[in-house]
Amino acid sequence: MRQQYEESPYPRWVTPGPLGPPLVLDAREPQKSFDVLIAGCGTGLSTIEFARQTPRARITAVDLSVASLSYAQRMAQKFGVKNVTFGQADILKLGSSGRAFDYIDASGVLHHLADPWAGWRVLLALLRPDAHASRLYSALARRNVNASRALIAERGYRPVPDDIRRFRET
Repeated sequence: MRQQYEESPYPRWVTPGPLGPPLVLDAREPQKSFDVLIAGCGTGLSTIEFARQTPRARITAVDLSVASLSYAQRMAQKFGVKNVTFGQADILKLGSSGRAFDYIDASGVLHHLADPWAGWRVLLALLRPDAHASRLYSALARRNVNASRALIAERGYRPVPDDIRRFRET
């Protein structure tokens, strides 16, 4: 998986979505600081959108891919996002970090693991006792992913850089 994302960081993006109102997580007031882990941040699109909506959050965003993280860091600088610390990490090894979080977003990573439940257990152990929020993929959230996969199969694209680029152009 790491090699795939080193060769072809995903998603490629240029501009984050429009800035929405401040997010209120787990009944916390927007002005209260809290610690967030974004596991599997990829190229940082959702991380930067989240950071812009939660300016008082202290966000740690990790990914296995150095290429994806580099893109995410460049985009955070470009858009003036200062409340995110990026780092390379395997989520299965985060248990030894000694950190605890109020909120964990794992919407882009668990489905890539050989044992998603092992990753889920590691992440649950990182939540503070009073925390109980975590974002995961749902059927609705995966609708676009499933449509993309169907188009890839229909057109016979292979998981190689040239076909990935052709698909992106399509």
